[in-house]
Amino acid sequence: MRLEDILEDYIKMVEMYEKTPTASCGEVIEGGVYRLPADEPLFVAVINKEGSFVEVAPLSFCWPLATRHDLIVELPHPFSDIWIVQTDLAASTPKKLLKEAELIGKLKDEDLRILKKTLKGEAPLPKEKRGRGYDDVIHEKFKDFEYKRYKFLVEELLSSIDEAEKSSKSIAQEVKIPKFIRSLLEETAALEVAAASDRRVIEGKGAVAVFTPETVEIVIDENLRGKEGEVKIETPEGEVPIFWGVLPKVLTVRGISKKAFGALSRLKVEVKE
Repeated sequence: MRLEDILEDYIKMVEMYEKTPTASCGEVIEGGVYRLPADEPLFVAVINKEGSFVEVAPLSFCWPLATRHDLIVELPHPFSDIWIVQTDLAASTPKKLLKEAELIGKLKDEDLRILKKTLKGEAPLPKEKRGRGYDDVIHEKFKDFEYKRYKFLVEELLSSIDEAEKSSKSIAQEVKIPKFIRSLLEETAALEVAAASDRRVIEGKGAVAVFTPETVEIVIDENLRGKEGEVKIETPEGEVPIFWGVLPKVLTVRGISKKAFGALSRLKVEVKE
């Protein structure tokens, strides 16, 4: 069967999907696979649940179109027993998004371990467990279709950032990265594995970074806000501080290009004792 036909059939299945009620999952667990309440089949796996948000990666049962960013996993389900976890579409999102989601299965411990390392930028997906395609029209159409279906994950995060800024008693902090630091971050980003460099949302230590066309929004973990501390990025030249003082809810950073954004997988927030 041609890849064009596989994609066409997949799109038809998604469009013909009839919404069914979901059973509330209760406590969210790492490695859990959840079906979201929606008018189309939306599935996510929880990779990390530390901090104020949960880091999730969208799943698809269209595994024949797996790209180098997709981990192929086994997951018994009426749609398919083989799925892909799409690391390039992974995002941190508010925990409330999973409040009405239904737990349908769980990733194997080894698969969860692989995903954690890849999303942290520590290692690429193993070649024997990922797809190979991407640089052709069909795979690009598939990824574009999936991005449009799951872009609401990032939108929910941006919405929560707006709410945090409005509810904050003080104005959200803003900093601008000088040119010499920007160049260093671009060099650092070049060292990251593809999954980290291609993402729009990256979870660091103590914060989540979101790339927008104008700025990078860094959402500080709830338990660190209001304390004296530093926000910095580890580079081959050492740690580069980009903010120090009372940690805000949201730190708006200007001057970080998309090319440099991958370096924020090395982002960390430290509180002064």
